[in-house]
Amino acid sequence: MRNQKYLKNFNPQQIIELNTSGLNLKEISKIINIPERRLGELCKQYNLNIKRRFKYLINDNFFDNLDSESKFYLLGYFIADGCLQLEEKFKNNKKYSESYRFMINVSIDDEDVIKLFQKDISPNKPLEYCNNQSGVRSRKKQVHLRWSSKHMFNTLSKYNIKPRKTYDNYFLLPKYIVQHNLFKHLVRGLIDGDGYIGKGHIQICLNSKYFAKQVLYNFKTYKYFTKYNLKEIQGKTCKYYSLTLYGGKRFIEEYFANNINCEYYLKRKYYNPVLTL
Repeated sequence: MRNQKYLKNFNPQQIIELNTSGLNLKEISKIINIPERRLGELCKQYNLNIKRRFKYLINDNFFDNLDSESKFYLLGYFIADGCLQLEEKFKNNKKYSESYRFMINVSIDDEDVIKLFQKDISPNKPLEYCNNQSGVRSRKKQVHLRWSSKHMFNTLSKYNIKPRKTYDNYFLLPKYIVQHNLFKHLVRGLIDGDGYIGKGHIQICLNSKYFAKQVLYNFKTYKYFTKYNLKEIQGKTCKYYSLTLYGGKRFIEEYFANNINCEYYLKRKYYNPVLTL
């Protein structure tokens, strides 16, 4: 009952509006004349989700509604080459906080795609550059973007994208995503993230044979697609699946002709067949 005397100043709608406008708990407490600690207790009691004001803006809702080329493309690229982590912190054997972290780390050659993530998810977060040569003879400079978002973490969990996704050999996207008319852009993101284009075939590395079958859905409408090969490969730390799609030069040309007007792609992987159409 110690918070009872503050209830007369406690207006949930006003607090949500102030928080949405960019004010944190401390700033709101001064405006409505309730001590910060007591205000925090009341917000918890009334299930008000008060966001902290972070230094860098995060578009938490970016992947909530998959309704554009950029969302499908970046989701596909993240599935192929992104990382998300849930870090739990304990004190005296009791969990007191959680961190929901995302990261994209690529070669400097693929800086374009990092800038797309930056533009749509965290526009004022600076890119980080490093030159890690650990474990290799020679590696190009790397660039990465990191951000944190509990809401986005929960959203991707609904799509079955979870921490340690590389080891999830049963990964499967919800059917409504696969059947969406923009799903081809997710596949293009997969190719740019962890794929290869040959003269008459497309090859993609995937963590799950079930997901590979879903990717095949994208190619059913292409006239010159003839066959595929799905091969299980045991890597150093995990197994993965190599999906190869065949159809010859005309298949490659047809696939990229249907995607030639796409806004998002890696320039270095925008293959010669397209340029000759």
